[in-house]
Amino acid sequence: MELKLEDLKAGARVKIDKEKRNPHDFVLWFKGVGKHKNHLMLWNSPWGKGFPGWHIECSAMSIKYLSEHFDIHTGGIDHISVHHTNEIAQTEAVIGKKWVNYWLHSNHLILKEGKMAKSGGNILILSDLEKKGFNPMEFRYLCLGTHYRKKLIFDIKNMETAQQSYQRLKNIISEINDDKKINEMYLVRFKKAINDDLNTSKALQILWNFVRDEKAKGKLRTIKEMDKVFGLDLLKRKTIKIPAEVKKLITKRENAREKKDWKKADDLRKKIKKLGYNIEDTKGEVKIKKI
Repeated sequence: MELKLEDLKAGARVKIDKEKRNPHDFVLWFKGVGKHKNHLMLWNSPWGKGFPGWHIECSAMSIKYLSEHFDIHTGGIDHISVHHTNEIAQTEAVIGKKWVNYWLHSNHLILKEGKMAKSGGNILILSDLEKKGFNPMEFRYLCLGTHYRKKLIFDIKNMETAQQSYQRLKNIISEINDDKKINEMYLVRFKKAINDDLNTSKALQILWNFVRDEKAKGKLRTIKEMDKVFGLDLLKRKTIKIPAEVKKLITKRENAREKKDWKKADDLRKKIKKLGYNIEDTKGEVKIKKI
């Protein structure tokens, strides 16, 4: 993330401030005078009434909550040339040592039609996706499917594919009922992918191979460990609210099955299905799923 001053063009991004000794200097504290006189956030300080510069805010919050040295700092690739470079300069000048071990810069999320921007009026937020029938975990799944250094192209078709894949994965996992061991072989593969520059797309492939592997043991505990990284609520069971009418039909069907009236039981199953619910008879219990 090293930048050379001779390669930077003053005034290319913002107008040159004549009050700066050097065009590449950045502000630590804005005084509440002139154009900043009526700024919304003004505090008293040894340098007069004012407010902190953008870069100093992030350094201050990072040190307060993550200490003077931490492992990973993230941000967008557009922060490399100015914001993060300035953060490093000011922070390490104060603490006198290396501040962050690794900087992970993610690429942009772009619409198929082009860059998402307020000026273009094409901004999408999570509440917009929820209105279209998607939930935040499905969007997270979509993001995890692309390496953070690559551009993520967003459109509804991609979102629908991610939704279907996520729900399919959750359904497969909901059927798993095994021992409480850890599957070391798959967990090692998973950790290797994650430690390879946070390769979440490869880690997702490993998870899919794991859940589909009929010979693999220790699935539930291993998936729990993997989901500590993904944060996809993979083991969270969805509570189904069953209508009273469906409950009555289920009870009648159980009575018919006890009497070995298989035709009546089958007819009742069909009625339940028409109401939007599937019944699956497993060992010692009946599982009900919403269609």
